[in-house]
Amino acid sequence: MNKRGESGFTLIELLVTMAVFVLVMVAAANVLTGMITQFKQQSKIAESNIEGIVGLEVLRQDLAHTGYGLPWSVDVDGDGVANDWSQLTTYSEAAGAGAFNDGDPASPLPLPAGVRRAPRAVFSDDDTGMNGSDFLVIKSVNAQRTNASEQWTILKRAPFGADNPWTWTPAGQNLTGTDRVIVLNVNRRLMVNGTAFYTTYDNVTSRAPTDPTETYRLVYGLAPEAVGTPIMPFNRADYYISRPADISPRCAPFTGVLYKATLQANGNFTELPLLDCVVNMQVTFLVDADGNGVIDWPPVDTLVGLTAEQIRDRVREIRVYILAQEGQKDQTYDFSEGGTREYLSVTETYGADSRDVQGISNLNLKTLLGNAEYKYYKWKIYKIVVTPNNLR
Repeated sequence: MNKRGESGFTLIELLVTMAVFVLVMVAAANVLTGMITQFKQQSKIAESNIEGIVGLEVLRQDLAHTGYGLPWSVDVDGDGVANDWSQLTTYSEAAGAGAFNDGDPASPLPLPAGVRRAPRAVFSDDDTGMNGSDFLVIKSVNAQRTNASEQWTILKRAPFGADNPWTWTPAGQNLTGTDRVIVLNVNRRLMVNGTAFYTTYDNVTSRAPTDPTETYRLVYGLAPEAVGTPIMPFNRADYYISRPADISPRCAPFTGVLYKATLQANGNFTELPLLDCVVNMQVTFLVDADGNGVIDWPPVDTLVGLTAEQIRDRVREIRVYILAQEGQKDQTYDFSEGGTREYLSVTETYGADSRDVQGISNLNLKTLLGNAEYKYYKWKIYKIVVTPNNLR
């Protein structure tokens, strides 16, 4: 009987095969790790961009609505002199600690105790916040978004007021009976009852026009009953940067969150985070100070000291620049370009004129974050430019 031959792998062949297999696996793991790292980085960049698109659209809309439904004057005692803001005792802009209490003697924007004034549609104080950021305040009826604040109607004088107030169709888009509303005449004078600057929608006909020269008045929804008792004849939104204790771990040191804080009832803020990992926000204004129809140059960085009327007459454009982190830390990336780059700058232009935005161009990321940190992050400047057509 013939004996069948047997064959197999030698020990050396097995060792060589295993070594090759290990090398292939290590190479594949390195490629996979690189792909996963790149995917995470790109996904965080996409997340940052989505936050920027969604969050900053809220800011853009508020800027576009600056001054919408804002009263320009008030006549409390009925003497025909529209300068009675100091008699409107229920009107107060005092807010929580750290806020800009427009009119509070203890605030960075002081007025004498007890003095009230026509509301300024927009203002900003320069380099007062986190990392030298600006503090931006916007006032309008719909700066706080509610079902009430997004509605308006017309209050007509008899005999034009048979269907008073005028209502929308289809049903379901109207103000409800307990919604707080303000009433303005066509010249933006706040119509009051005693010192009460607001009323409820079910009582609005009591402020219908009676003067034969006045055909109608405007009714703006202010806030629903659930918000509480209004303290201002408008809504207000403050924009600022702050670093919360629970900030995202992907954010670089010394970065914060861009917040929108709405203010109405009881002087309490309701904060809404808009954008993570923000370093700095700067606000500038294009103005026509002398009323000649030509925008002055360069832009101004603050409106502190201007009255409500001056702001309405002079401000032609609002520009906001926000310096923020894009994505997450990446130790394979070098923002510094070999140690030669330490900040991002923006150049403002108008016609043939230009200048750097000093608050951003002089913000040294290397000094702020440290040489070992700042260069491992991507940085981006978001730019918002708005013409505030609701001021006038």
